[in-house]
Amino acid sequence: MIRFKCCFQICLLLVGLQLSAQEKFAVLEVDSVLYEHNKTFTFGVNGVFVPKFTKKIQIPLSEEGFDTILFSRTQPNKYPLVTKFKEGEIYQLRSNTCSLYTLQPKKNPLQGMIRFSIENKTNEEFYVGTEYLRKVSSKQIDDFYYSPPSAMCPFSYKKIRINLPEDSLLNAVNFHFLHGELLDVGYNSNSQKMTVKLVGYVKSKKDYNYYYDADN
Repeated sequence: MIRFKCCFQICLLLVGLQLSAQEKFAVLEVDSVLYEHNKTFTFGVNGVFVPKFTKKIQIPLSEEGFDTILFSRTQPNKYPLVTKFKEGEIYQLRSNTCSLYTLQPKKNPLQGMIRFSIENKTNEEFYVGTEYLRKVSSKQIDDFYYSPPSAMCPFSYKKIRINLPEDSLLNAVNFHFLHGELLDVGYNSNSQKMTVKLVGYVKSKKDYNYYYDADN
């Protein structure tokens, strides 16, 4: 009986180790200045919050879809904050006066590009983008575009917006570009639902298709 109990416990341990091995992680390096400037700052990934003044920590990655971020200023925010970490990569969480914090991979950080598709019964125009908004309609085939971010905080999160011409916000998602993500963003004007799909990555800065102003 004792022998059977020991074998059973060993089996449970092996199952637990296998499940643990299946989990995916990345590493987060945290700048201690972040907490010195903001004592109430909190930061979490996929429901796991980073203890204060931690210098380095493993963060769990989502098995499917995007990774979800929560920090002290976004909790009352209507729109989600997401990104896509890569397994085994090291990321740096730093203090920033422009955006409170920035997040970027330690090696080869790259901004991404976005293309939009509008599902609408009419040919009504919408304004879409991040820093610079451009016009799109349901009959328009969009391309991937890059809007240069602020020089002060290039790796802060970016609000991807769907606006009406009178500048009223219809829907949005906050996204951290890390590895040159190519995002396919769809919007259905009837349901007012917005979808975001990761369809690839920018290979180098030479791939950027720049867009500065909606009037250009």
